[in-house]
Amino acid sequence: MDPPQSASYGTPPHRSRVLPRDALDPRNPQIKRDIIRMIAQYLHNESYFASLMVLQDEANMKTSEQQSRRAQSKRLRKAVLEGDWDVAASLAKNLPRQHHKRYLYALYRQEYMELIEKQEYQKAFAYLNRRLKPMEATAASNPTEFQNLCYLLTCKSVADSPHFMGWEGVMAGREKLSDELARLVEVEGGAAAAVPSAGASLADASQEIPPDRLVTLLQQAVAYQMEFRRYHPRMVPEVTSLARDYQCPVVPNVQRDLFVGHCSSVKELVAVTLASGSRLASASGDGTVRLWALPSNVALAQGDLGGSDDSDSQPIGTSLATLTGHQSDVYSVAFHPDQSHVVTGGHDRVVRLYDVRAVKELKSFAGHEAGVLQATTNAHGNLLVSGSRDGTVRFWDVLSGVCVRTLTQPLGAVTSVQVSRDGLYLLTSSRHGSVRLWDLRIGSDERPLQRFRGHQNTSSSFLRATFAAEESLILGGSDCGALHVWDRKNGDLIQKLKGHSGAAYRGTWSDKQSMAASCGEDGTVRTWWNNDKSRAWNCLQNFLQKRLRNRSPPPQIGVLRNSPPHDERPWSRW
Repeated sequence: MDPPQSASYGTPPHRSRVLPRDALDPRNPQIKRDIIRMIAQYLHNESYFASLMVLQDEANMKTSEQQSRRAQSKRLRKAVLEGDWDVAASLAKNLPRQHHKRYLYALYRQEYMELIEKQEYQKAFAYLNRRLKPMEATAASNPTEFQNLCYLLTCKSVADSPHFMGWEGVMAGREKLSDELARLVEVEGGAAAAVPSAGASLADASQEIPPDRLVTLLQQAVAYQMEFRRYHPRMVPEVTSLARDYQCPVVPNVQRDLFVGHCSSVKELVAVTLASGSRLASASGDGTVRLWALPSNVALAQGDLGGSDDSDSQPIGTSLATLTGHQSDVYSVAFHPDQSHVVTGGHDRVVRLYDVRAVKELKSFAGHEAGVLQATTNAHGNLLVSGSRDGTVRFWDVLSGVCVRTLTQPLGAVTSVQVSRDGLYLLTSSRHGSVRLWDLRIGSDERPLQRFRGHQNTSSSFLRATFAAEESLILGGSDCGALHVWDRKNGDLIQKLKGHSGAAYRGTWSDKQSMAASCGEDGTVRTWWNNDKSRAWNCLQNFLQKRLRNRSPPPQIGVLRNSPPHDERPWSRW
């Protein structure tokens, strides 16, 4: 994938007034046929011939069934219009039982009414008792219909009965009946409507659509998602999955919010998005874990900048709850995948599991010989993973509380651990400053897949590294106070986010809002986003200051401290 810093901020994208679900009707028979043809074409192009044959066999079977239904419908129409009732009745043998009775009752009623029209009352009476009477309770359209049919025996014509005043004659009745019965027969063959029409196999139908049509539509859909995102990549990125909507990796460049509340340094921070809003959880040296609510005016996904570019006005976050239980400093906090629990670790060498809603401790996991510097979970939530000052990484079974695996890091105290979403990779950082990516399938003693350099860690045990932006980026803390951002694929350092007055311990990422958050030695929590408008103004300010230093006397530039009002344009002086 191209370096994420190539993403640029664009104007709020045009919002389509047509919802995706309204763009087409997936139940439309032609749409269904086209989808099957495109799948067959793709299977053929990719040499999945066995799967293609199965699809063809099933589709052709449905096509044959549909053709049979259409032929049956034509024979039925002809038999009814000609009054060949025996042939018409024989065509009902393949119908389901509930439809079979309705079908025969409609035929018998038409034949009975024609006998009335011919004034053959004796035959009509016998026919009524032999054919219609047994079906009175199950097939009649209403409870009094049979009585109305009996009343016809006293009439000279069907139209003389007040209950059949709509009778238009024998031929009109046959035409109406043939249409109703033909529709009933065709409805039973509706499942075959999704396959190519008569005489067209899937192999032939695939030639009627453009080459690589399925892949082309997918490419168009991804391109649409790229275009309508708030952040647009300058270079077309590599898309490696279609399982989720495309998200442009955006590297934050300015601070947005400040959260104050802990009584000591904040050593850990994680973010989670709930139905009720986004939340942060922070662990501190004061022995507590705090839950925070992100400001509701964060609307990056909708294209709204929100807030101000003035760094002097910083929104203050709200603390929702405080979790206690650790005997001393809390070094780590992580949300469980169910988002209703958090996992913590601290100086007391114990990993703890809390219920966020009930604000209470559920279980503890003891076994490390030194302080637990970080604890987290795997993607399924059935394992807890912890790293400690004793140089080990331990895997704990959540239900039993037993340590099921121990990995020994030869690099000293393990300051952070995180398992990738697929469970195949482990990201670690160590006291001496190393951030490394390991493949769990080949063991911890092998060489790492990637090393990430450029930060400093000479004195702190709380500098973390974590995945970000769909695991395409790596965020890491540093003694210099800057949050470091690396490209996971090539290990390049692509951004330094400066703001903390002491060491920046770690960063975390919110995919929904394309924001990063960091915590540090200064006891603050800061959020970071990408704001090219702010970057452009800083560049302009630096340019003007250089110009002003070369002029005498220098003009007033106090207005350059913040974004200028629309009516003040200092660059117009030149």
